[in-house]
Amino acid sequence: MARILFVGIASVDIVNIVADYPREDEKIRAISQLVRRGGNAANSAVVMAQLGHESHWIGMLAQDAQVNIILDDFARFGVQHTDAVNMCSSHTPTSYITLAQKTGSRTIVHYRNLRELLASDFSSVDVEQYDWIHFEGRNVSESYAMLREIRQRMGSNFPISVELEKGRDNLESLLTFATLAFVSKEYWQSQAAQSVEFYLAALHQQYPHLDLISPMGAQGAWMLYQQEKQARFVPTPHQIQVVDSVGAGDTFNAAIICALLNQQSLEEAVLFAHGVAAKKCQRFGFDLS
Repeated sequence: MARILFVGIASVDIVNIVADYPREDEKIRAISQLVRRGGNAANSAVVMAQLGHESHWIGMLAQDAQVNIILDDFARFGVQHTDAVNMCSSHTPTSYITLAQKTGSRTIVHYRNLRELLASDFSSVDVEQYDWIHFEGRNVSESYAMLREIRQRMGSNFPISVELEKGRDNLESLLTFATLAFVSKEYWQSQAAQSVEFYLAALHQQYPHLDLISPMGAQGAWMLYQQEKQARFVPTPHQIQVVDSVGAGDTFNAAIICALLNQQSLEEAVLFAHGVAAKKCQRFGFDLS
């Protein structure tokens, strides 16, 4: 059993399930509502805990009533969070999600009134105990300092993955210290790239030490081994009716890390992750049992 640390946010998701996504200024009734734990890194940590490895999470926790939604869910799935930083006089980040039954689409409005994790918060973490560390790409200057410290302490071969999801400034600088990058469709499109293949090739030229994966939802995923020159597309064999796509990418990321820790090739890992993400999309939430 490997030990993985996920670095990022945990939030509360308020999910309103509707038949069709509303038009602007339209008033509609939700079919149902779910209130649950969310956050990219936290989602991945919960999935990893169900895939047979020891899962840890570090990030910021507010000291309000809503934080118990996060803590209870971590306890349910066995995600450890002993290094999390607790903040008084703050509020748990909240995502307001509209989930359309007809298409499976999800539209998210996120509110955050909680500071980001700092390198000084991370400096006391015993990174030597972990077999893999994954970063949700955010708060670039502080994340850069954390990643640099890990690389200095753990050497050049220690596996570190970084997710590039939102089009934040200088986010690619985090790849200096990574061995694997997850590149979202939203991110590479924000870079005005001609295509995902073109962008991954350009990224590979700049960071030749990296393996690259770009998930494309229900279609499959692009991948580029560090020893290859061109990206390859790995289609998903799963045709499903999507029930809840929230966190499908986070599920995919965790499954990739799990498969690579289990000594599978990158292509085998992508196929495995397709299956786990498809399973997640067929149910509400992250309970994969």
